[in-house]
Amino acid sequence: MRAAIFNFDRFSGDLVVGRSGLAGGRWSLRLFASVFAIIVACVPLLLIGCDGGQDSAGEAAARGGEIELEQRSYDAMPELKLGKIFVGEESGGDSGKPTAAQSAEAQRVLDLMRKLMGMLEDQEIRGLAQHVSPGKGLYVDLKAHRTRAAVQKDLQDPEGYLQTYYLNTENLRLRTEDPDQLAVRDILHLTRVMTADVYLQADGRQCELRLRLEDAPSKSYYLNNPVFVKEDGEWFIYRLF
Repeated sequence: MRAAIFNFDRFSGDLVVGRSGLAGGRWSLRLFASVFAIIVACVPLLLIGCDGGQDSAGEAAARGGEIELEQRSYDAMPELKLGKIFVGEESGGDSGKPTAAQSAEAQRVLDLMRKLMGMLEDQEIRGLAQHVSPGKGLYVDLKAHRTRAAVQKDLQDPEGYLQTYYLNTENLRLRTEDPDQLAVRDILHLTRVMTADVYLQADGRQCELRLRLEDAPSKSYYLNNPVFVKEDGEWFIYRLF
């Protein structure tokens, strides 16, 4: 808001009321003029302060809208789209153009990822164990490793780690005592599209995905980068997302 500009030139310290010219009257007017000048001089500062407060409130409201948008939950599991394909000796290697065969392997990995997402959408993940390598087992997070048999056993327990971490936000919050926790299924429902950049080893036996929630990018860090391994021509999940 633009502040009003006042001209104080016409307020003279020698201004006298009436004919008496009394010193008291002159002093009173001087005091009045001084006080009035101070009050009027403060008006622009007060107006600026009010405008600043309004801008801050508006910015806060806008930020609140962004947060609310990112926490919106969609009804369906997101569409999984292929991003970039990177090929190298290890994850994060050379970003040279992949061959047709390497692009085909990347699509096979994404097909398996879609199948796992479908299990989450149906809230039926007991079939997950068949997609775990019999020899290598599964990392259920960045450090915790399980054999295929241990995964199968855990999946049979409705209160088990996998059923809780992937499907049950309420139980997950109770266990962790963290009200901000979300089960993986609910995290995926924060977006309509999820993009996967593919990091494929040059020998074609291991692949890592970097996932991005397009409607809630700041929540993408909730997901681990899933890793897949290829054995006897078949891809298996090696680290969960």
